[in-house]
Amino acid sequence: MLTRLPSEIPSSDSRGQQGTEVKGGRRIGQLILCGRCICSDCYQSPSVLMELPVSTVTIFGRRALGLQTTLLTTDWATEMLVAGYDSKSLRILAGEESASPTDYFSKAVTELGIAEPNGEDAIQNYIVFLVEQIVVDSSSYRKTVRLLAYFYNRTGHKHLVRWYNLENAMCDIDYGPGGWNPYGLTQENARIIIENEAQDFLKIKSFPTT
Repeated sequence: MLTRLPSEIPSSDSRGQQGTEVKGGRRIGQLILCGRCICSDCYQSPSVLMELPVSTVTIFGRRALGLQTTLLTTDWATEMLVAGYDSKSLRILAGEESASPTDYFSKAVTELGIAEPNGEDAIQNYIVFLVEQIVVDSSSYRKTVRLLAYFYNRTGHKHLVRWYNLENAMCDIDYGPGGWNPYGLTQENARIIIENEAQDFLKIKSFPTT
């Protein structure tokens, strides 16, 4: 299930990348982060839930893709403690200096009762989060497009091919004509075209990644 914000749930204000308060948790773009999971169906009272750091989406997604998360998990543990969470493994992870803190991350998630999404959901959540960042702040769109193109290479799913094509188009304008540039990208219009592609991508209700 793709974690999307139902249209009938209004936000109370706008806080950019820091998120918007919604019933049941916090919205980051179209994602909802509550204190037990990352989903669009979890509408418990915010008074009994603490916010999960945004980095939770990134870690779960990278873990599902088999990517490095060591540095991210130690920073995540510190953010979690600051947010009010606490457990034995979380404290160990926050001060972890060994080469393999992965076990402590898994233990901390279990101890805190956080539901880790399955592999496909975790990847979808991460992709949506990244695409949302292009819309919220397009200053780093090039890096994000390259990462999304990498996800296409990893999954081969048709809904991600646009990012692979956009990366090729960016290479065309960076290193000279001769490559495939069906979007007509130039140095002047690249950002706005990619922003529009991001907005269009976010209209997709579901995109299986397997």
